[in-house]
Order: sequence, then C-alpha cells, then structure tokens
Amino acid sequence: MFQLYIGYGLNEFFNLMAKLIKMFVLLTLFTYPFMSIYSSYSGLKIEPMYALNMYALGNMGGSSTQCNQVPNAVKGAKIDLGCSTGLLDPYAVDATTG
Repeated sequence: MFQLYIGYGLNEFFNLMAKLIKMFVLLTLFTYPFMSIYSSYSGLKIEPMYALNMYALGNMGGSSTQCNQVPNAVKGAKIDLGCSTGLLDPYAVDATTG
C-alpha cells in the first residue's frame, strides 16, 4: 500500500484501514442499485420506522407484519397478543419460546 516510517504496528494498522475502506466502498457500490430498487416500492409504508425499512427486500410487498411483538429483554412490557389474521394463544407462545 503506502509506506510510513512510524513502526510496523502502525503501518499495518493504516494498511488494514485502507483495505477496509476500499472493501466498504465496493460493497456500497454493489448494493446501491438493490437499495434504490427496494426503496421505490411501498410495501411497508404503514409500518413504524419506514425510513429504515424502505431499503429492505420486504418493502417490495411480498411480506407483511402480521403480529405485534415485544422483545423478551423488555421487562414489564405488556402487549395484547393479537394479530390481524386471528388470535394468538399466549400459552402456545410461551411453550415454544421457553
């Protein structure tokens, strides 16, 4: 890459940083067309955090969020276990998730 005379460790650090920058630039250039195609659809427009979800494959409309959920790490959070497609049995969920 380039040669600095500041010691082997720092030289290798800067060489690694240069390689990582090049890798992420290439990844960005490769994925940009996909992200622009996904953002042109509006399949997840009604979902929260649409500003981030619009770049996902699910925004093309092939999937939809059916149920509400709360992560197990949130202590004391309460949510109605219901879906637009029907009812959800809390005992069945507890038995399958532990």
